[in-house]
Parts: sequence; structure tokens; C-alpha cells
Amino acid sequence: MFHRLASWPALHRALATVTLLAGCGACAAMPPAVPGPVPALQARTASLTVRLAPYHLAFVRELDWESATATLTNSNPALPTLTQTVTAIAASADRSATITLSPLQPATGYSLQLDLSRRDAAGVSRVVISGTKSNFTLAAGGNSVSVSLAATAQGELAVAVADPVLPIPQIPANGGVVSRLSGLGASGFTDGAPTLARFNAPAGLTVDPAGNVYVADEQNSVIRLVDALGNASLFAGTAKNNGYADGAGVGVLFRRADGIALASDGTLYVADTNNHCLRMVDPQGNVSTLAGLGGCCNNGNVDGTGTVARFNAPAGIAVDAAGTTVYVADGNNHRIRKVDTATGTSSALAGSLTKATGTTDATGAAARFNQPTGLALDGSGNVYVADANNNSIRMITPAGVVTTLAGSTTGASGSTDATGTSALFSGPSGVALDRTAANLYVADTQNNTIRRIDLGTLAVTTVAGLGGCCNSGNVDGTGTAARFRKPFGVAVDANGAVYVGDQGNNVIRKVE
Repeated sequence: MFHRLASWPALHRALATVTLLAGCGACAAMPPAVPGPVPALQARTASLTVRLAPYHLAFVRELDWESATATLTNSNPALPTLTQTVTAIAASADRSATITLSPLQPATGYSLQLDLSRRDAAGVSRVVISGTKSNFTLAAGGNSVSVSLAATAQGELAVAVADPVLPIPQIPANGGVVSRLSGLGASGFTDGAPTLARFNAPAGLTVDPAGNVYVADEQNSVIRLVDALGNASLFAGTAKNNGYADGAGVGVLFRRADGIALASDGTLYVADTNNHCLRMVDPQGNVSTLAGLGGCCNNGNVDGTGTVARFNAPAGIAVDAAGTTVYVADGNNHRIRKVDTATGTSSALAGSLTKATGTTDATGAAARFNQPTGLALDGSGNVYVADANNNSIRMITPAGVVTTLAGSTTGASGSTDATGTSALFSGPSGVALDRTAANLYVADTQNNTIRRIDLGTLAVTTVAGLGGCCNSGNVDGTGTAARFRKPFGVAVDANGAVYVGDQGNNVIRKVE
């Protein structure tokens, strides 16, 4: 079974289909061979084809390979290892290519490794998708083995490279390397090159498959776009103008939006915090209101459809893979809600219906939060919550069951790295999952650090910054040598790099 890769809407939707054909092209038409001795080495051809075909699934990474390398080995050390590489430049217009490995001896114990690579921003070639098939047989007479069915020109079965995995470079346990992506460091509003751009309290972040970072520039009341090189531009809103207005281009107004989330179709969802509503920006730049009655004074705590719904300082926002449901951390109502994107209908997921606060783990309305801020969503529908004033990270199942994953269950603060509820946070604001949903990154705001939770073991580690309320600063470096000042939002790209809205420093940082 293949893991599917989602493409950016402007690009062709595609799925990498990998097949290995055993036997020479003419063998299928030949009569069965007369039994007899098998030569030590037979000139048979294994043909490895990588092609793109239509698909629809959300949102990991566009497969845009530059070179493909196939390595065929055998458990018998007497048989040679064969390796061949082709480049995408030599591929056909539909980005298919054929790798030929020859000659092959019929035998058991073959294994295939396929690596597709492309160059990163520094020009270094890195593997972006790998596939393996182990312990299969190549027999005389053009036979083939199969782990999935795929038609070939000869009508044979094919051997598919099963379970390709995009490898993620892990931020080292002893700390990631922190660099500045964009921002001069002084507050203001300026578009342009990385060292000229100015932000004013950047908050929530999200990153698209091409490495563009969208920023909720809170005090400028706009959404900014920072490209992979750090160049900043205005994406939506009118700079330094608070207000509420839908539309496109000049005249669109937000009021100190904190949270943003990107759907697979390119729609950007915005938690417009001080307008107490949820907005959406389509790929053409048109801004509309999904739920809530916009305006500084139109807050409340009401579920309903469209403008009937009321929110109170919504902060964090997440959208599911299908783009059908948006999840909202309704901060001042101390609960988590969900909104149907087709109808704009909001409903309760977890937390008090009467604005009651607390640390209670329970189901639905019996659970308690205290200023929930950042949200992240995994592929199973579990919602991860930065419960800021409870100094903890919570998880909500699709059924609304709330548990504390990490941090104190009593609201105690601190900066301790430990496992589960033995770890301590201080005012966490942002959370983001890596692509495999194996790690949850946390902007531990009052500790001025970036933390990581291994969701398999619940081990909490600090990957950048030095914990403690007094250890703030604006220093690039590795691990504890780096300094942040009130980091608020985090986002993780497909290569495992973490982007940080360093709110107190008015910059966008990168940890890798």
C-alpha cells in the first residue's frame, strides 16, 4: 500500500506509483523453457518505473523528484549488487522514467531500495521519498512476484515497492540549529527581503508544501506570506488598520488575528481573535466570514450557523485533511469547538458550556480548560491543545474524550523536561505535529523555548532555547545557546524544520 502525497493546488495532483518488472520483455511471449541446467548468470532485465498518476488526498508534500536511484541486492553475497540512477531531466513529459538493472540471476532473497532525491535550498541533494521491497524471488522464464497488482504493457503482474516513506530529518536530541528566516527584529510593517522585513508580534503560523510560511501578524492585523528564502509580502488585510471587512485586496480588515490553518485546497482559515469570528481566504485572495458575527463587540458563547454563532477571542485553529471541519480554540470561552466548512455550523467538542475553567480530564462538556490557545490535528481526528493557563498539553479524541498528555494536571508551571505529566510548561501557546504525527512541537511561550513531545513515549525535551522566564533574548544558535522572546506560533514543514513566530522579537525563526 502506498502512502499518498498531497500536492499544492496549483500543481498537478499526483501519486508516485513504483513498479519492478522481472523478466525480459520477450519472455512473456516465449514458450516454456525445456528443463535443463540454468546458466550461472542470465541476461534478464529488471525494469523499475516511476510514474505520476491522478489522486486526491491531503496534504503532505508535492513529489517533485530530480533523481531516482534503484539498488538491487541479494542475501547471497556471491551475487553482485546492482545500482542505477536516472535524472528527472531524462524523464518523459509525464515524469515517468525507467531504470534498467541487468544482468540478473534467477534466485531468491532479492531486495530493492528505491530513493528519489531533490536538492534543498542549499543545493544539497537529499532523499525525499524511499521505498523498499524485501526478500522476493526472480525466477527463470520471466515469472514475476507481486505485492500489489499493476497492469504492464505485457499484462503481467508487477512488484510494487511497498510503503514508501518520506524520511524526516530529526532535530537532534541535544538541540536544533536556530536561524532567522525573516524579520529585522524591530516592530513595524515592511515587506521585502529577510533583513528588511518588519513584523509586529507575529503569532500563528502555517506552512505550505512549497515551504511558504503564512503568518498571522497580530498587531499589524494582517496575514503575511514569507517565502522559503525569507522574503515577506502582504497576503491579506490592510496593514495597521484594525476592523472587520470581507472582500478582496485593499479594504479587507482583520482585528489582531492569532491563528491560521491551511487546507489542502489552498483555503486559509483565520481565527480573527478580536473580531470574535472565523474567516477564510480562498486561493484567489477573497476573504469571507465562515462563522460568527464579526466586530469587536460581537462576542458570545453560542453554537449555531453562520452569523448566529458567537465566539469569544478565538485563538487557535486547525482544519482536517478533507477540508470539511475546522477546529477552534475558543479562548475566552475556555472550550474547543468545531465548524462545518460547508455550512458554517459550529458545535461543541469539549469544554464547559458556561465558561467554567479548570484542569479536569473528562468527556465533552465535563472537561475543563483554561485559555486554550494553539491547536493541532492528526489524521485520526485527535486534537492537540496548548492549554495556556493550565500550563499543559491536552488531547481530545473525536468522541470528545480529553486527557492531559504532558504538563501538570494541577496547573503548576515550570520548565522541567520529563515524561508525560511529570514535565512542566509555562504558558504554552502553539502546537504543531510533524508529518508522521510522531512528534508534537510546542511553543512554550513563558519559558522562551521550543519543546518536543514524543507521542509514542510522551517524553518531553527542549530542542531550542534555555528554559525559564528570565532566559529570553534574540540569539541564533544551537540548542540552549539560542534565545527566544515569547515564541507564540509553531509550524513544521515536510522536511521536519520547525518555524516559530517569535512574537517578542518580531521575527520568524527556523529550527532544524
